[in-house]
Amino acid sequence: MEDFPHSVAAYLSSQMIGKRAAAYLILDQHGIVRDSGGNLDRFGVDLTGSGWDVTDRLLFMVGLLPMESPFLKLYTIKLNRDIAIDAHIFKIDTGYGLLLLDAGENEMRKKKIQQRANEMMLLRGKKKSAMNEIHLEDILGALNVLAVERSSNGSFAPFGTPPQWMDKFAATLGKNNDGSDAEDDFSFLGNFLTEATEFWNKKKAGCVRSDIWVEGDASGNKYMFEAIALTSLDKQILIIARNQKFYEDKQLLLQKGRQLALDYQALAKLEESLQRARSELEMRVKARTEDLELSNRRIAEELKERKQLEEERARMERQLLHAQKMEAIGTLAGGIAHDFNNILSAILGFTELSLIHPDLDPELKENLEKVLNASFRAKDLVRQILTFSRETREEPKPLLLKPVVAEALDFIRASFPTTIEIRRELKSNGTIFANPSQIHQLIMNLCTNAGHAMEGDGGILSVTLSDVEINSMEEKETPVLPSGAYIKLSIEDTGCGMAADTINKIYDPFFTTRKNGKGTGLGLSVVHGIVKSNKGVVTVDSKPGEGSIFHVFLPKYEIHTDHAKPQKTALPHGGERILLVDDDPLQTDIAVQQLKVLGYSVTTFTDSTRALRYFMKQPHSVDIVITDQSMPGLPGTVLAEEMLRIRPELPVILCTGFGDALLEEKIHAMGVRGYLMKPLSIRDLATAIRRCLEPSGESPGS
Repeated sequence: MEDFPHSVAAYLSSQMIGKRAAAYLILDQHGIVRDSGGNLDRFGVDLTGSGWDVTDRLLFMVGLLPMESPFLKLYTIKLNRDIAIDAHIFKIDTGYGLLLLDAGENEMRKKKIQQRANEMMLLRGKKKSAMNEIHLEDILGALNVLAVERSSNGSFAPFGTPPQWMDKFAATLGKNNDGSDAEDDFSFLGNFLTEATEFWNKKKAGCVRSDIWVEGDASGNKYMFEAIALTSLDKQILIIARNQKFYEDKQLLLQKGRQLALDYQALAKLEESLQRARSELEMRVKARTEDLELSNRRIAEELKERKQLEEERARMERQLLHAQKMEAIGTLAGGIAHDFNNILSAILGFTELSLIHPDLDPELKENLEKVLNASFRAKDLVRQILTFSRETREEPKPLLLKPVVAEALDFIRASFPTTIEIRRELKSNGTIFANPSQIHQLIMNLCTNAGHAMEGDGGILSVTLSDVEINSMEEKETPVLPSGAYIKLSIEDTGCGMAADTINKIYDPFFTTRKNGKGTGLGLSVVHGIVKSNKGVVTVDSKPGEGSIFHVFLPKYEIHTDHAKPQKTALPHGGERILLVDDDPLQTDIAVQQLKVLGYSVTTFTDSTRALRYFMKQPHSVDIVITDQSMPGLPGTVLAEEMLRIRPELPVILCTGFGDALLEEKIHAMGVRGYLMKPLSIRDLATAIRRCLEPSGESPGS
């Protein structure tokens, strides 16, 4: 029977089943009948045909699918007033197999059971029981497989009547009273018959299975076969199953493979042709360049140009060295921010735990709330450092510009000398659609350039943010912007200013007015690229000795928001078992206390390798895993991958001190359900746990 596992036949052949009427049904994963056979008329229910739901005609199947176990037995099920059945349900590759056996009336079955028990009492102590007799003709006929028993002389006798398809390969099978010659009737089995004979000669229980092979009948049709040899109840049995898929399917796959190979060869030839054309073009360009140099340049001009090229190369090498130094500084800043996150987690975590205490002194509570607010500000500062060090990668989104400008000014205030005064006038509450990290970088670059212009003597940095309508402005101020609503960011300094010829070059890559390699020459070119990518314009107005002012125009993004103040809800609690993994003992100590306050039972490890060994021994002893990413031994992603390989449905939350969108995409693809940025507040942790354990979004209250 197509796709029906041979293990089913092996199982049935080892059971002590009397001669009863049998039928089978093949179901897909939704319970729809795809094939049927056997003695279907015996059961008094129309089971013929395909495409109908099995629960429509066999009510006892309601609620049984899908099954968790591979095999299910149901005894003495009444189909109607006169007929009762035994049902055997098996998982198969494409769905389920349902075997129906006539069970008779309930009272008659009880009598048979009592009679069988009496027979067992009488036969106890005998070497060979009458119950060892096997009657599989009806069952194997329902399965549509060939089953034969091997005698001591090597001949084979079939169980019941061989299926009709067997006549195409062994026409004499079962027609000779003295048994069948294995070499004549089963020559198409090839080497498997030898392998089966060796298995039987060892007189071991169990079975041995063949590979899939293709055999053609007299008409030239191709079929796929499988065979299994087994020993059961001192009998040597050979079972052969035919796969109904035609050989042409395999040939079609081979043809597709050949076509892909031909396509690959065609692409290779095309690439070779393109390479030849490219080489020819390069040769022509080179020849033309040489002709122009010989005809238009003199020897003195050529020497001068070479000297200039050498100077330019040296300057670019200095710029590259400086860019590499800035990259190293960014990496260092990211590492410092990661370590500071762990320290900040301790401050924030223990403060939150202290505030939860019911008998807390009011004055002490007020002080702890100030510590908590300071911790959140420090958390924002760490996020800014990570943005600077390029440890975060964000996609464009609706962005309220005012907080970003204020945050950047707070950040640069710490790096500017006290001789520079920062004035801010942030009037606009408008929204743009942009990458937050890029806008932060834009503000930092403009303010840093303004600070460089005022270093030494000091000055005033003025930053304003306002809403403007382009159609009401002078055309010279925004020469390339279409009419509409914009947000205008102006950054003005009282520094040295710039001449007109300098202004014409400020957006060129690697151009800088700073000496001794102090500037990269990339700041304003990056600013120009960010503004242009966001469909905006940047303008500059400057004169030597009078300072400079940059205006950035970014289009407004209109969104509809609900300004209702969010209500602070109680912390969600739970009672599940949590496995916590973090190499920092202080972090585990904080998390354990937080989780116990929320009602959870916690098992902790500071060694990810030991945590994995613990999980492998008892994978169902925990309900959710919370793991850090940066750990010696096994990083969090590797640990989660190994655990999910053992238990795919396991909820896992990954915690990290770095905001990495690529990492977030990777872990979600692995099946990790939660992703949290350190430092963690108890509310973030409680909410994430319930979200992973209850995907529907309904979480219990405190």
